[in-house]
Amino acid sequence: MLSAVRNRAGELIGFTKITRDMTERKRAAEELAEHTRQQFAISELGLHALQTPELQVVMEAAIRVAQETLQVEDVRLLGPTEPPPPMARTVAIHAPKNSQSYGVLAAMPKRPFTANDLSFLEAVANVIAAAIARARIEEQLRLAERRTVEERGRSEQAEAALRERDEFISVAAHELRTPLTALQLKLQGLERGLAAADPRKFQRLEGAVRQTERLSRLIDRLLDVSRIAQGRLDLWLEEFVKLEVEQERVRLAVRDQGIGIPAEDVSRIFGRFQRAASIRNYGGLGLGLYITRYIVEAHRGTIAVASSVGEGSTFCIDLPRFGLAPAANRNRIRGARA
Repeated sequence: MLSAVRNRAGELIGFTKITRDMTERKRAAEELAEHTRQQFAISELGLHALQTPELQVVMEAAIRVAQETLQVEDVRLLGPTEPPPPMARTVAIHAPKNSQSYGVLAAMPKRPFTANDLSFLEAVANVIAAAIARARIEEQLRLAERRTVEERGRSEQAEAALRERDEFISVAAHELRTPLTALQLKLQGLERGLAAADPRKFQRLEGAVRQTERLSRLIDRLLDVSRIAQGRLDLWLEEFVKLEVEQERVRLAVRDQGIGIPAEDVSRIFGRFQRAASIRNYGGLGLGLYITRYIVEAHRGTIAVASSVGEGSTFCIDLPRFGLAPAANRNRIRGARA
């Protein structure tokens, strides 16, 4: 902003200009944007780790995400006794519930690491540690299941391994929710700031917001599965729209025009983490039908499917008829939530 400067006689003798140093504000905005990008990357990596049973695939993805996000070419996984290269920035990879060392995640940057960079590297190491813990638990579970088949009397170990796996799913889902909630709040703040200032960047940011919403829904599915395993999913009864009535039962049929389900997969698609199509082509964790079956059975009903490949599927739900108490006197039924 320019202002004229005049002497006592009113004659123009020059101009003054006031400037503001925006360096610090720009630096803070860039740091926030980089932190948001890192949090989104770690959320995506965590979801990928939950969906991928192969430990080696998760490790390769973790190294790749660290390289791309931190712009560091050399990122390595080292064993517990393997010395890191000189000048490497390292974080420990250890078991989630104790101090057992799985190794070290080492990065060789060509620039100084910020606090956000180091925090991100630690988050990547935590995802790797959780994947290693899960792989070890699943290996223990497979061994226990084989022993159970061979020796029917040794079922307690397998049940304990199953509980540990369910606990892992619950803990992982809760741990993912915390950074995801923070990410959503920061993205919403950026949205408000860019809505009028930069419409093009606002549109790109909307895509990131939609992805965080998708991640939130997937985490909710995982938490529902954990509650089902622990018998803590609550069912709230409500009146329903129109159904087909057959004597003492009612039937709800839903038909889609999708890819259909092969005959050999029909018997297993209502199981937990079961899918009839490759995850590379279709998203999801294979939990929707499992949760649906649980809720239907909590109503003392049954669910079945008739399907042909390429011709879609028809899902039929049969429920017993029973009276519903008035709204003021409705009781909550433990076991499921509709």
